[in-house]
Amino acid sequence: MKSVQNLIERCLNQYMTQAEVIATLQVQADVDPALTCLVWSKLEEANPDFFLSYDVRLKLKDQVVAFNYLVEQQTRHHGSVIRSGRKRRRRRRDELGC
Repeated sequence: MKSVQNLIERCLNQYMTQAEVIATLQVQADVDPALTCLVWSKLEEANPDFFLSYDVRLKLKDQVVAFNYLVEQQTRHHGSVIRSGRKRRRRRRDELGC
């Protein structure tokens, strides 16, 4: 159980959700999901304040990821608007013979 706890703690350092931890340990370390859930529950019982703040950090991480996605989409959209504006100006200049 101590080795599973150590693996879970490594995953927590990477801000993984419980589902991600379970899947990661099952695939990478061949740990039974039931055992991971048991150890996770024991850790939550022993460290309730940590897990409350950890949940807040996970939510904040999700918000940062969503914000960065929206910024990227806005940047792409803004770039395409600028490019299309340049093309229109070039066509007008060509039509006017400038």
